[in-house]
Amino acid sequence: MALIQGGFEQVAKNEIVKAISDRTGFTQRQIKEILRLTFEAIITNLAVDGRVELRRFGVFELRQRKARICKNPTTGEILQIPERSVVVFKASSEMEHRVIGQIRPDSSSPGSRTKKNSAKKELEKD
Repeated sequence: MALIQGGFEQVAKNEIVKAISDRTGFTQRQIKEILRLTFEAIITNLAVDGRVELRRFGVFELRQRKARICKNPTTGEILQIPERSVVVFKASSEMEHRVIGQIRPDSSSPGSRTKKNSAKKELEKD
């Protein structure tokens, strides 16, 4: 069951806070503070270590984009784009499977790996 019911609309942080508060009995103020501290910890550790891994959720990583030359398609002007750091997020395989509906939310990771490996073996047979 989804924490927040609805279609493909955007979900605001306040809606997540309210849904968690309703399910846990904590106040919305307490949930907001927990989320703030969680996000702050992710940002701080990403800035220091360049990588934050949240098992069964995904990995945030700091990567370097190389400097490059490109052309403005409208004006034809040649532009020099400098090297820069970017934050990337790679979802865990469990998250990807759950988001696209491949496994039930109550399934454990090892079971999903077994299904994935057996599907891979089936493909290799062909």
